Amino acid sequence: MRTQSTSQAISSWILMLLPSALAGLNLVGAVFGYSSTSFALGPSWHDSGNLTALVRLYFIYSLILNINAAWLIASAVLWPLVHTRTSSFAKASYRCTWRRVSLAINASMLPLVIIFGACGLAYASKRVYDDAGNGLKTRRTTKDVEHAVTPDEKASPSAAPTPTQPGRAGWLCVLGSACCLFMGFGFLNAFGVLQQYYETTYLRGTSPSSISWIGSISTFLLFGGNLVAGVLMDRFGPRPLMGWLVVSYTVACMLTSLCKEYYQVLLAQGVLFGLAASCSFAVPLSCIMLHFKEKRGPAIGIVVATSSIGGVTWPFIIRALLNNAGFGWTWRAVGFIGLALLSIAFVTVTSPIRRSEQRAGPRQSLFYAPVLRSRPYLLLAASLFFSFLGIFYLFFYLPALTAAQGAPTELQFASISILNACSFFGRLGVPIPAPKLGALNLLTGCSAIAAIIVLASIGAQSTAGVLVVGGFYGFFSGGIISLFAACVGSITPDLRRIGSSVGQMAGLLAVAALLGSPIAGWIIDSRGGYKAAAGFSGGCLALGAILAFAARLAQESNLRKPA
Repeated sequence: MRTQSTSQAISSWILMLLPSALAGLNLVGAVFGYSSTSFALGPSWHDSGNLTALVRLYFIYSLILNINAAWLIASAVLWPLVHTRTSSFAKASYRCTWRRVSLAINASMLPLVIIFGACGLAYASKRVYDDAGNGLKTRRTTKDVEHAVTPDEKASPSAAPTPTQPGRAGWLCVLGSACCLFMGFGFLNAFGVLQQYYETTYLRGTSPSSISWIGSISTFLLFGGNLVAGVLMDRFGPRPLMGWLVVSYTVACMLTSLCKEYYQVLLAQGVLFGLAASCSFAVPLSCIMLHFKEKRGPAIGIVVATSSIGGVTWPFIIRALLNNAGFGWTWRAVGFIGLALLSIAFVTVTSPIRRSEQRAGPRQSLFYAPVLRSRPYLLLAASLFFSFLGIFYLFFYLPALTAAQGAPTELQFASISILNACSFFGRLGVPIPAPKLGALNLLTGCSAIAAIIVLASIGAQSTAGVLVVGGFYGFFSGGIISLFAACVGSITPDLRRIGSSVGQMAGLLAVAALLGSPIAGWIIDSRGGYKAAAGFSGGCLALGAILAFAARLAQESNLRKPA
């Protein structure tokens, strides 16, 4: 008994001190990266823009972690003074969810600061070598490069920007955009897990159709908010919108953790979380299209694929947190993760258009009128509307569909991860041949095949059959989602208004996303179950494929017209 109490005490002390050690390493790495990179780049370091902000962000974050570690140590020291029984102290320490969450946060940040410290060492070594072997060299700062203009640009300041070969800023934008979609669209892809949890546990007695409104409103606002976010991005750039995303996302998660009733979850998760995530879609994708030209399709594919990574990992994270930490701490943990990743996006998601050029242009209206008079754009809008009306049926109801086949509980929750794992390959791989085969051609094919697959789910009579259908559907539905921005970008004449063009298309898709899942839920409740809902989803996708082919023909017709 004495040995057991001693081992519990030792394990609890290790659990207390390990976050402190990790926080200390984070602080050392941040200070080292800051000082060595400052030495490497010289006095111009503090004017070099995004890299400076990134290092300072890690430095401040590490200080916060050390404050947290100090609290952990203080609680470890003070607790035995109040509770003399070592075993009670060990047990209470082990069960403290906040300490485990802080341990996970510290561990997740440690590789980042180690990498940053290594980069700082490399820069410092290069500086020493240059000074010793070749003498001091004149360095051109990032600020000088950003403000350098050619004679042609001086002569025509209002010319539309042409995407250049992607540099460091372009690929940093890809990194930040990936963080945005992981926390926004990727989290919503895992709503099927929360749908099942709400039906069976937290909101038991509420109909599936009512619960699906939570996910539908979030998805509606995620897309619909881009109608305004796109215009604001064209006018003011991405930085203010990224700041709103960081703050509002964290607040929405914390408020959701306090909810007890259906209407509270609907307002906090459905409305506020959706409004927060509205800046996590069109804004980063628009910035990528401004940074990239030839590699635009693959870059967008990489970013959109991270939402599938979120769809794969979030179900397991949410399931583990719900089982071990409860509903409240699940949402708090999501908020802390979002705070860390979206802070990276705040620093790295940038636009190659200078803010002075954005504000100097004419005041922009909510709608970008030229594309609204374009027949290919209108046909593409109709195609995507019907496709998104039916595309989220299996994303929301696949766990319930596997449950109807008698699958065990763990497999029900894992089914949505299987769908999103396959969707990852579709979102990443389908856009790669888009520059050669055409984005509209690929959209037509993916929509048609997805329609066939979801209709095939009507004949699935076993758990294995449902999972196979879900896997193939995930691949081709992922292709539809990743081709959305590439198709819009290919028919937008002025890239300065790409935010408005993508935003108003996303606003239309928001209506489809809002209506699709509740309609499917209503069909399941009253009109024939999952087979009838699959027929509705497949019919919408088939109509979307036909309209996408019509948009492709209209675009080809426009290209053949004489100038």
